[in-house]
Amino acid sequence: MAIALLIAAFLFGGGARPDITSLLLLRPLSAAALVYALWKYGSLFWQERWLPGLVVAIVLLPVVHLTPLPPAIWSELPGRGVVADTFRAAGMALPWQALSMTPIATLNALLSLMLPVAMLLLCFSLDKAQQASLLRAVLVVGMLSGLLGLLQAIGSPNSPLYFYRITNNGMAVGLFANRNHQAIFLACLLPLLAAHLSLISARQETVIFQKTLTIVAAVFLIPLILVTGSRNGLLLTGLAIPAAFWIYRAPLAVGRGIEMSSVRKLSFSAFVTIGAVMVALLVFASLRAPAFDRLFTEDVSSDLRWTSFSALMHAAGELFPFGSGMGSFVEIYKVYEPYNLLSPNYFNHAHNDYMEIWVTGGLPAILIVLIAAILLLSTLRLAVRPDQRMSSSRDDLILLRTGVSVLTLLAIASVGEYPLRTPSLAVFAALAVGWIVSVYRRAYGQKVPA
Repeated sequence: MAIALLIAAFLFGGGARPDITSLLLLRPLSAAALVYALWKYGSLFWQERWLPGLVVAIVLLPVVHLTPLPPAIWSELPGRGVVADTFRAAGMALPWQALSMTPIATLNALLSLMLPVAMLLLCFSLDKAQQASLLRAVLVVGMLSGLLGLLQAIGSPNSPLYFYRITNNGMAVGLFANRNHQAIFLACLLPLLAAHLSLISARQETVIFQKTLTIVAAVFLIPLILVTGSRNGLLLTGLAIPAAFWIYRAPLAVGRGIEMSSVRKLSFSAFVTIGAVMVALLVFASLRAPAFDRLFTEDVSSDLRWTSFSALMHAAGELFPFGSGMGSFVEIYKVYEPYNLLSPNYFNHAHNDYMEIWVTGGLPAILIVLIAAILLLSTLRLAVRPDQRMSSSRDDLILLRTGVSVLTLLAIASVGEYPLRTPSLAVFAALAVGWIVSVYRRAYGQKVPA
């Protein structure tokens, strides 16, 4: 069930826009998966110490934003003057209005939570072997997305290999609509590769084969990230590599080794040679791709995500402490957009998720982010300096460090992007949380240690 939902998320949820056609398939699947997960694992979920409260707080925020308020209240809230003035200019009496300035967008934000919550419930209820299988399924999806991105980069900008109408044509986006999200996802695969290899327990010859395969795959990823032309992805790769070494533990060789025959030795050598040639060709192709030039030619100072920062700060201040409503960024930014930044293109997100959360969610959303950050830092401390119970399970410590690494990388990426607003990456983050919570359950019972 979890693997099927994962595949559906990456096939149909690679874009952050609320109007992509594939959501017509993904949303009903998400609702069905959530109902099933709550029915099957709901009682187990409510036994956790902190997880239910955090999830409920995240879900309740857009629910509160959709609550209708009388005109005497909502018209006096910060930033609502423009809405009240619009009604008055049209000669209309002020109606009851939701706290959100764009209720339809907030409803979409609420519905988008079904998929990651369903995946979280499904993942944290699995045993170690099933979670390892889920981890390897992510790796397979990631490699396919990377190869698709390479074909996109060296092919026609109007190729049918692009799955979304509004996308970065001519660049490597893979299963996504945004090349930055592709690069962020591929960078996060490096810790997963280390975890995959560390969790292997097999005969010596299988271990050697898996080591070689993992090294080739890791080297394979680097040019796939470069070909996206994403600076965010390049920065994240520099952080993901040490995280992978931190996670890695030598795989366990069990049983007696079998001496390799000359035919098997020849086959193994051929595999390594072919892998090396493929990596060399991939590097050559990526360096020739137009997207690669962007890493060194585009002016960072002219990027809208930086030039719009003062306008976003102004909007956040005027809308504080309630925000404009979750999911309302596109419409709200138009109100505060400076004349010198006007262009035919619209600003779909703040490209700094913390700033966007501040603008749209206000103080309650910031508090939720701070609580999540404290929990992540506490878990990171345990992963760095595990206690006796955590150290007693080698595989659990590997899964814990993998989950912490993925969430940390996504949190850092959110400073300059909006990865978690993409359904597939939201599911990926939910998997990481599921790994962490399940490790806690196995080590400490139902409760997380203080």
